[in-house]
Amino acid sequence: MCAKEYKGKWKDGHFHGDDGELLYNNGTRYIGPFQNGKMHGEKGRYEYADGHVYKGPFKDGKRHGEKGRFEFTYGNVYDGPWKDDKRHGEKGIFKWSNGDVYEGPWKDHKRHGKKGRFTCASTGTTYEGRWKDGFGVDIHKYKTENGKTRKAKPNVGSIGFTNI
Repeated sequence: MCAKEYKGKWKDGHFHGDDGELLYNNGTRYIGPFQNGKMHGEKGRYEYADGHVYKGPFKDGKRHGEKGRFEFTYGNVYDGPWKDDKRHGEKGIFKWSNGDVYEGPWKDHKRHGKKGRFTCASTGTTYEGRWKDGFGVDIHKYKTENGKTRKAKPNVGSIGFTNI
């Protein structure tokens, strides 16, 4: 992807400053701080050509920091930490457009770690437990639509839902 136009300050031949705007040839646009030619700072906004929008911190040209928000064109939203351009950290929340919600840890862009919770909006069922590589692998309890709490240990990958 090639840069089409840049508005903002320069330093030593690089984009640099708190309020730059970079437009790419495919229609993607970044508005926010630059450092040494890269997107870098707490308050960036990256508007993808397909309509997705990321708002939050950048580091060395990548989404990186504790409070980033990614809004998908079809209504899904992720709020939480990022590392090296991937969802990564202890307290991320992914909300699907149908109302389903996952709250918990992420690693390398996948649900991963202890204490993750998935709630199915259509039934009200909630699954809590450990996740690995995007799948529920040790769900130790779930609450059914009628409010009963049950304990379970599904086979690896049996609660995968949609890998996001």
